Amino acid sequence: MKKWLFILPLILISTGCAKQPVILNEEKPTLPEQSQIEKTLADKEETIIEKTEPTADAPAPAWPAEFNVKMDFQPQAPTGKWVMPYQEFCEEAVLILADKYFKQEKLSKSIMDSELLSLMDWEKANFNTFTDTSLAEVQIIAQQYFNLKAEISSDVSIENIKKLLSGGKLIIVPTAGRLLKNPYFSGKGPLYHYLLIKGYSAGQFITHDVGTWRGANFKYNFATVLDAVHDLPRDNSGMVRRLYDEKDVSDEQKASDILTGNKIMLIISGTAP
Repeated sequence: MKKWLFILPLILISTGCAKQPVILNEEKPTLPEQSQIEKTLADKEETIIEKTEPTADAPAPAWPAEFNVKMDFQPQAPTGKWVMPYQEFCEEAVLILADKYFKQEKLSKSIMDSELLSLMDWEKANFNTFTDTSLAEVQIIAQQYFNLKAEISSDVSIENIKKLLSGGKLIIVPTAGRLLKNPYFSGKGPLYHYLLIKGYSAGQFITHDVGTWRGANFKYNFATVLDAVHDLPRDNSGMVRRLYDEKDVSDEQKASDILTGNKIMLIISGTAP
């Protein structure tokens, strides 16, 4: 759909969307019966926008050579509490950033903190979990909780992302976080992590990476982001695997399995009418 050593206040937690390997005395929500969630996700995935190949005589791109939108930033642990539940809030945080941008609302530490906790309660009520959410579930949150226009696309390419960004869209991508190799990640980095892509420059995407205090306008090379994009993997029956909850699977195996997740992204294009 993790305990770590707090070395510096500016570094991301080591195992997944700011996830820690072991959390002591922390209650986790019981996983839901997945039949209804899986049916919803299957319905959503039928609407994925497919890739379109350019024709040989296609005109030169009309978008600018560089582009970046100005928007507020707060990390997923806005008050510096890199513990549960904040270490699992990358999905929620990027959606809040997008929502505030399109609704032209200010974002402060206290506002981010309040919104994160409110969204967690909504996810528990609707998904019975909040720790690992697939991109299809993030789309549901965008549409139903935030009333945003959101589409899933499998055309995860440099030119398509440039076109969408310069056309007024924002892009949210799920990633195998360790492939990002952010220098402010601790240890090996997060297993599963979300980025908000808001612009581009020569050879790089400009992101708001909510997993680090230094994540505002953080630049990643094009290839780094495209290689890292992976949704949550699925098991042999097609059900979403929530890596955080798989206590019997080794960290190394999870890092390998995340690479089987689909390469898809979420296009946010404003508020719904």
